[in-house]
Amino acid sequence: MKNVFLIIAAVAMMVFVSRPSHAAGTGPGIIFNPSLFYFVDKEEHGATTESTYQIINFKLGYLTTDGLYLGFNYDMDDRDMNSTSYHRKSYGATVGYISTSGWQILGTYFLKSKYDAGGTNYDGKGFSVDLGYVFNVGSFGLGPLLSYRSWTYDKQNGIAATPELKQSNIVPSIQLFFSF
Repeated sequence: MKNVFLIIAAVAMMVFVSRPSHAAGTGPGIIFNPSLFYFVDKEEHGATTESTYQIINFKLGYLTTDGLYLGFNYDMDDRDMNSTSYHRKSYGATVGYISTSGWQILGTYFLKSKYDAGGTNYDGKGFSVDLGYVFNVGSFGLGPLLSYRSWTYDKQNGIAATPELKQSNIVPSIQLFFSF
């Protein structure tokens, strides 16, 4: 929950200090593009169980006049399920295209990913493919984002994992888009 408040504070600062957005790909500039997914699942059947799933993603990059996007991606994934916590942090390089009408397709190669599955630690790599649309809302952009994300973890607690842990998901989220 602390992460959500940090994101809201960062977004509020960006709204007040950013110049008109390149959300629709109208020109070159430095782009800050956070996105958020939050899900709560609660079940009551004699006892109550609750699971939460939160993904916060930050992209920082440069958009050229031709719509080419080059940047960096930092991805945080937190799940609490049946009193067990799962945490993932990944970072990598992003490349893609953002059209003048607001459509975007971006690909990220996660150079490093760390995954803590209830005390068992994994190290690996992965990738994501994002498809989204950004509506220009005054000094920033806002829109839907659909991400396919995949990881392969080849180390478990510092030694080779046999077999490797493979994970993937499809995540809908809301993205913000600021240009400077």
